[in-house]
Amino acid sequence: MKKTPLAMLAPVLTLFILTLAACGGGASGTAASTTEAPATTAPANTSQPAAGQEDRILSAEELKNHEIYTYAPTDNALNGIGASIQNDRSAIYKALDNVEQKSDVVVGWSEAAMVSAFFAGLKQGAEQFCGEYGYELKYLVANDFDSNKQSSDIEALITQGVDIIVINPVDYQAQIVDVQKAVDAGIPVISVVPFEESVPVITTISPIDYNGAFLAGQYAAKMYEDPIDIVMIAGVLGHAVTNPRMNGMLAGWVYGKQEMAGTAKPYWEDAMLEGYNYYLELVRTGKVDMSKYDAQILGIADGNWEDAAGMTATENLLTAHPTVSLILSENDQMGAGSVKVLEQRGLSDQIKIVTPADGDTSALKLVADGKLVSTGYNNPIAISKAVVTFIHMIFEEGFDANNMPRITPMPLRLFTKDNYTEVYEEGTVYSKVIDIDYQTIDEINAAVLAG
Repeated sequence: MKKTPLAMLAPVLTLFILTLAACGGGASGTAASTTEAPATTAPANTSQPAAGQEDRILSAEELKNHEIYTYAPTDNALNGIGASIQNDRSAIYKALDNVEQKSDVVVGWSEAAMVSAFFAGLKQGAEQFCGEYGYELKYLVANDFDSNKQSSDIEALITQGVDIIVINPVDYQAQIVDVQKAVDAGIPVISVVPFEESVPVITTISPIDYNGAFLAGQYAAKMYEDPIDIVMIAGVLGHAVTNPRMNGMLAGWVYGKQEMAGTAKPYWEDAMLEGYNYYLELVRTGKVDMSKYDAQILGIADGNWEDAAGMTATENLLTAHPTVSLILSENDQMGAGSVKVLEQRGLSDQIKIVTPADGDTSALKLVADGKLVSTGYNNPIAISKAVVTFIHMIFEEGFDANNMPRITPMPLRLFTKDNYTEVYEEGTVYSKVIDIDYQTIDEINAAVLAG
């Protein structure tokens, strides 16, 4: 069947904010390119419509207890999502009572790898903003995603007596032990990849990867009016960043197709649950039949978040599946590898590439040139700035950080050819920095309850 991009339609990016949905039973859409993601946590109970009532609109109370949230506490494919009301975290000991107000802070940073521009940007930002505040930075890298090396790095930072540790965990389950060791030694910890709510990090400063991927999948779905074949390129399937992006893109595709059919609910949760079930099938079998939503996912391959491995993954997938019309790639670096393969094979006009992250300047140029359909906002300089600024607030401004949400989110943006200029800045590597808002759980919940 002919696969026709809807070139004459400008798909509307609609973000239904979970905060508003939970307190009001659904929210009107606002442009995703200008909407920030809510910080969220997950309730534990299940409440689904009775048989024969599946099409009705769920109430705010029912949304808080939607089935999708019962899986979030234990499956990293749902990292960052949850109901709007935050669970209090003030009783979790985080070693903040050891913090002294001072300006000569020693920051220990345990990084997972240095395999792409994103990781390089985290280090560059950490060095830049620690330098601006006059902080000493001890930056250790766990080879290329070596969990045992990261454990050794954390022990080394503890031995060196740093004042605070920032961790980008290799394995968010394995590194829980390392976080606890640091806290037991009196050293508070900030993460840049979400742990479970009970893990004693102060907060995670990070994009909500699932939400950004959802927007990318939603946008991609609206590009096609006929059924298509798709392949996906993951960073490392199983990783706490990869899994929610893969899952989110599938759920976003479902929701986008529901919008096109006029069957979409004024909230994401039902589509999230369908997308999650598709994701589980994809992980189990390496493919998934989504013909209900005009798609077949024919294969998935790891691209290790970087250009060369992205090229290899693309070559292998296209050789095995020559009918592909769309590549859903977890990040721009791998997407750039796909661009090269398509150019080499003369397929640039036949196959589109959609990515939800990371939005550096080189990726924005590819979007401007029409070689990538989209990218998302995941500026590593901005993340590092947000982390170091938060450290400054704690150690020099007396900010009470004891009851922060599990995730303090970076702004949520999806950039296409229509709006990439919002952050594009010639001469920079990572585009413009957008600052974030630091809110305690008490502040977040008060805002939600106020409607």
